[in-house]
Amino acid sequence: MTLRLWLFGLLGVSLAGMSAMGQEEKWQPGMLFILAGQSNMVGRADAKDLPDALRQGPLNVRLFAGSRWTTVAPGKQFGPEIAFAHEMAKAFPQERIGLVKVARGGTSLWKDWAPDNADKNALYPRLVAQAKLAMKASGAKPAAMLWVQGGSDATSKEPAEAYEKNLKAFIARVRSDLGCPDLPFICGKGGHEGVPEAIVQRFPFILLVRQAMANVAKDVPHVHLASTAGLGLNADQIHYDAAGQIELGRRLAAAVVEVLRQK
Repeated sequence: MTLRLWLFGLLGVSLAGMSAMGQEEKWQPGMLFILAGQSNMVGRADAKDLPDALRQGPLNVRLFAGSRWTTVAPGKQFGPEIAFAHEMAKAFPQERIGLVKVARGGTSLWKDWAPDNADKNALYPRLVAQAKLAMKASGAKPAAMLWVQGGSDATSKEPAEAYEKNLKAFIARVRSDLGCPDLPFICGKGGHEGVPEAIVQRFPFILLVRQAMANVAKDVPHVHLASTAGLGLNADQIHYDAAGQIELGRRLAAAVVEVLRQK
């Protein structure tokens, strides 16, 4: 074989490989989960403290970012999605699992997440839009929604007192807008005992908000609580550290798995 023929043969193999890559099966999850909330859902844990086993995202779980599915991997900081992804991958190894995460620090249900808030920075329209894009891209409906929020509503009395009513309305609206009337809603909730002084000082009505969450879980079908009590904290005593975020992700996953296996 001449050198010229050998080179053309090599080129043909390369082009065929590129063509096959271009025709690769579109990645579509069969299970979809929505993650939403404020700073502890965003994640303030230092990625340098993440164990090696959690640095690479599981092969069967991806995160919907913008308009495409990407690997679940930490940036400089990370939230509960990292451990949640790994736990769900272990629980459902034969499933492709998609995550949709919409979260922003310092946001309240009273204003920022209110479904009828028409402000350009309102988060509810963004949440629904991202969820619907992911639903269209996957062909799947959400299997559950995870909610880690409440601190901003606990800074003053009026939002805290309205939290129960607002959370019930929020859940009803999400279910209606996404066409999932029985969508399981998993709410991360702290305990009523041993609340750090830094939390009480910054969020003086935190126990009122936590009680509201418990009331909603009692009154509204398919609403469940995942405990956030005792999770490790950063030096600010407000945001979860790496160990805290890993445990939070595991607790959320455990709650989801229990709910799904009861269906």
